[in-house]
Amino acid sequence: MDRDLVSRRNFLIGAGALAAASALPILRAPLKALAKSKRASYGSRYAVKHFGANIRFWTFDKNAKTRDAQIKQCIKWGFTKLRTNEPYMYLDVYDIHHAVQVTEDCLAKGIEYTICPVAYNPTLDEFVTTEQFNAIYTKYNGRIFDTRAVICALGIGLNIQPIRDHLLGVVSWMRDLFPQGVRMQAFNGPELDGYQYWNLYDPDFRAWARSIGFPAEEGDGINDLIHQNYESFKSQERAIWGEPFLDQGAHHYAWANSVAYVGVSPYVTEYGVNRYQVSDLKAAFETLPNRIINYTAQNGVQITIEGEYFNVLEMFLHSPIDPRFLDLWLVENGTKALWNPSLYRRLLKKSDSSRNTMNEFDGVMMDTRLASVVTRTSKRLRGV
Repeated sequence: MDRDLVSRRNFLIGAGALAAASALPILRAPLKALAKSKRASYGSRYAVKHFGANIRFWTFDKNAKTRDAQIKQCIKWGFTKLRTNEPYMYLDVYDIHHAVQVTEDCLAKGIEYTICPVAYNPTLDEFVTTEQFNAIYTKYNGRIFDTRAVICALGIGLNIQPIRDHLLGVVSWMRDLFPQGVRMQAFNGPELDGYQYWNLYDPDFRAWARSIGFPAEEGDGINDLIHQNYESFKSQERAIWGEPFLDQGAHHYAWANSVAYVGVSPYVTEYGVNRYQVSDLKAAFETLPNRIINYTAQNGVQITIEGEYFNVLEMFLHSPIDPRFLDLWLVENGTKALWNPSLYRRLLKKSDSSRNTMNEFDGVMMDTRLASVVTRTSKRLRGV
């Protein structure tokens, strides 16, 4: 796996590694025909097995009837899987048992939820000194999610036992809560093992970690040892969680003025489009999935499942629902406004300055123009 990874959380937009991959029309192409292409010896199949979305648990309502309608809306949009990387966040406000109920309701309708218990855990703050926390927090420009992700990466990759034990305890706690059928993802996409801004395979990053008191050693075979530490942690997670369990890379793409990519994986990919940097959002949402498939195919990445070939097995839309309104979950039927375009526009207008505009990548399906494109793309890619 390529360890020089680009940011997913901040969607760093580079010169456009995907720009060379043409925006091909949406089609279902036979693998054998594509494999005969004079341009390359790879096959590219313009289909995915599952089309999903990243949706926070608290955007689903407390009211069972309203929540049922929201889950049915996901199905109408073409989402057959859902995912969140924040099941452990905001538990001082949010009830984790509601998350459990959401997954049970989704499973009852054939939707698999993927959760990442190891990502931005606030309890990690207790496992570093005040000086270490402040050093990390300062280096990462006051971004608390990044600060915790760094602690996570250091604890796992450097085999710091108290941190690893605590995170495995979180996995065990969630295993006891969530129903069988909920899938666990080992890490939040590529952001722990090899992400460029906290990349333990980079000697300069290790030197910085040593400078603030972490046991980041040097020597022959150090990168292999770090990799083994990540792999052993995943094995411990799987032993606790069981199946379904996602330990393969989950990579993330974004489109702004150009296109950036993160890693290459046939298993799971996530995509988003910056609404403030792209003039034709409809075209971007329609063509980006094909560009991703094409790029993955050009890199020779392919998976066979149930006798079918795929270059991308699962494709997730970054954020169809705006996750910023945690407070709406506190009131029964309060989250209705997050799922209805006209109510959502009214909500933004009456919100304070931090929430009165749409975020760059959030609330995609609250734009009816884009919702129709995403739904159409989902159906075409899944061949339904």
